[in-house]
Parts: sequence; C-alpha cells; structure tokens
Amino acid sequence: MPAESIRPHLRNLTVGRLYDLKREWGVSMQAIIERAYHLKVMTPTQRTAFYKRFSAMGWRTTEPISDELPRERPQLARAIGDTMAAKGLTPAEIAKLAGFPETVEDHPFRPSGSHLRAV
Repeated sequence: MPAESIRPHLRNLTVGRLYDLKREWGVSMQAIIERAYHLKVMTPTQRTAFYKRFSAMGWRTTEPISDELPRERPQLARAIGDTMAAKGLTPAEIAKLAGFPETVEDHPFRPSGSHLRAV
C-alpha cells in the first residue's frame, strides 16, 4: 500500500471504511490499521481502540469478508519455475530446488505449462 495512494483513505477510519479498504487492497483490516499507524494518520490510542474492538468481536484471528477475497497467486515464483523449466529442469527437479517434496503438485514454483526438454 504505497503511502501516496493509501494515506488519503486512512483519515477518520471506521469499521465500515476498513471493510471497503480490505476489499479494494486485498489485505487484512489489521494491516490497514498498522499502515495508518505507521503513516502517523492514526494515534496509538485509536489503534488500541480498534484492536480492543476486534478482540471483543473475535476478529483478531478471523476477520469478516476474508473468504470474499480472491486467493493470491504469486507471479514471481511461477515465472522462476517457468524459467527453470525452459532451461530443461523437470517439475520434480524444480520442486526439489525450491525446497518442496518432489511429490507436491501444487507449490508456487510449479511451471505453468509443459515444456519440452532437450535431451
């Protein structure tokens, strides 16, 4: 959340506004609160009040609308896997190099498609 982009939206935060920002930025409400605090848009007292409210509502571990956000798909790891596959490595070799068991099918470095391997 770049400071220049998010700062205007962090003034006078409410729970309703946190919902909207969570949907827009795809991050937790607690991350938004922390960003507001570190940008000095929110006082320590306001931050504590939000966290107390979240604790009372059981939101410190499970925030609302989290299931509505799309699952993040890291692009850099997939690009690295594609590059290694283009160099001739097999998916099993890529998994091993990335620190995953060779049998794991769904890891972030798995190449996106099948590549021919030079023999």
